[in-house]
Amino acid sequence: MVRTAVAFSPGHISGYFRRIEGRDAATTGSIGAGVVIDEGVRSTVEEAGETSVRVLRDGCVSTGSPPIEYALDRIGVCARVTTECRLPIGAGFGLSAAALLATLTAANSLFDLGLSADGVAAAAHEAEVVQRTGLGDVAASLGGGVACRKGPGITAEVARFYPEEPIYAMSLGPLPTASVLASAETMARIAAA
Repeated sequence: MVRTAVAFSPGHISGYFRRIEGRDAATTGSIGAGVVIDEGVRSTVEEAGETSVRVLRDGCVSTGSPPIEYALDRIGVCARVTTECRLPIGAGFGLSAAALLATLTAANSLFDLGLSADGVAAAAHEAEVVQRTGLGDVAASLGGGVACRKGPGITAEVARFYPEEPIYAMSLGPLPTASVLASAETMARIAAA
């Protein structure tokens, strides 16, 4: 029987952010604020001879995830990964961070790696920065609520509050994070806002 582990991580919607360029991935990230949401990503991780990733969303299946593949390689494991979510991918819900956190949490358990929660988060944050899929979603997603990140990376101070009233969000379509982070013009407009 193949051993498996399953984990879930919530998504995060950035309200505003400012990129902070550090000396490495651990010190690169963003300051800003956003809302951690109830929906997110469920990841099932199985032992395997080589890494493969399936992404399931509303009955659609795609394969491959460079951030997950990168992160698993960095922690030294091969696994068959299936991620599942109900939200639209590439629409600003922080699903790449959620997929990384869920996958690495499950892999940590399955392979008895002994990583702390901060170790898992650091690996997820590194993958986000290197693969250009996010800057602050990992740090925000770690504690829930409305998160105000006061520095880059996962060790920076984060002020949180937990509204009693529900907050609603909707998607207006895809806006791939990599294209935003790669555009000097877009990043300048964000910084000026």
